[in-house]
Amino acid sequence: MIRLILSNPLLFHHPQVAEAVETGVPTQLSYGFVSGFCSGFALKKVGKVVGVVLGVGFMGLQTLSYSGYVDVDHDKLKKDVEGLMDLNKDGKVNSGDIGQAKDDILEILEFGLPAGCGFGTGFLFGLRQG
Repeated sequence: MIRLILSNPLLFHHPQVAEAVETGVPTQLSYGFVSGFCSGFALKKVGKVVGVVLGVGFMGLQTLSYSGYVDVDHDKLKKDVEGLMDLNKDGKVNSGDIGQAKDDILEILEFGLPAGCGFGTGFLFGLRQG
């Protein structure tokens, strides 16, 4: 079936197109793109859920603190959270940490894939659509 489609001169005017399809590169790119899109879409949805959980947790903690049930050391909490968010360990949370997080996530998700370029493009597109 594929050979019949590839041999159709109306579909492929250039031999380079037919040669590229036979190598499997378009399949690898589309597989990488779809995998990346789904991963990016899911990561954004999970990030939203985590944001809601952390927000509700913070509101609950503040309510308990306001009511006098707990005493919150906000300076220590701030230092601990900033320590977790400072991925490049330069002592401050900035755009470099966001870049480091992106690089770490993509390195893990692209591991062993045949077409990383398609995955990266799909991942960014999935993040935007999610």
